[in-house]
Amino acid sequence: PPPALGEGAWGRGFFPAALLAVLLQAPEYWVLSTESSGTADPPADKKPDEPTYFQANLRLRDVDLGELLARLEVKLPIRVGGKVSVNVAAGIPLDNARDLRSYRLDGTVTLPTLELQDLTLRDVTAKINLREGILNLTELTGTVPAPAADGTPGTFRGTARYGLDPQTDLTAD
Repeated sequence: PPPALGEGAWGRGFFPAALLAVLLQAPEYWVLSTESSGTADPPADKKPDEPTYFQANLRLRDVDLGELLARLEVKLPIRVGGKVSVNVAAGIPLDNARDLRSYRLDGTVTLPTLELQDLTLRDVTAKINLREGILNLTELTGTVPAPAADGTPGTFRGTARYGLDPQTDLTAD
C-alpha cells in the first residue's frame, strides 16, 4: 500500500496550499530570477470546461527534503533526506486550486545526496512531469555506493511513477 499520509495537509485535500504555505515560510529556499513569469490570461482556444492556469517558472534551491516532508505532515515508511533543487514550469489551476489532479509541472530535480533509510545515493537527477495527479520521473539517474570500501560505485538509470491523487504505490523501472 502507499505510504500513510495521515490527516495532515494531504488527508484534508489541501496539499497544494500547504506546500505553498511551507515554502513561503522558508524564503531561504527561494531563487528569484528576472526570468520568472506568470500569466492568468486564458488562451484564445480554451475550451469552456478546461481550467484557467496561472503559469509560472519556479526555482527552489537546497530545500531540506526531510524537513519539507515533516512540515507537510507526509509520513513515509522509511527515513528520507537530502537537499533538493527544483526548476519547473508550473501550471496552477485558478478555477479549482484544491484539485491536485489539475496541477501541471514540467522540469528538473537534482539532489547531490538522497538518503533513503541507510542508503545514500549521490548525484540524483530526473526530469519531472505532473499531470492528472500522477508524478512521473524520467531520465532518473544517480550513483549507488560501492559495495566495499575499495570498490567502484555503481550507477542507475530509470523511471519512477507515483500517484498523488488518486494515491498509488510508487513504481520504478
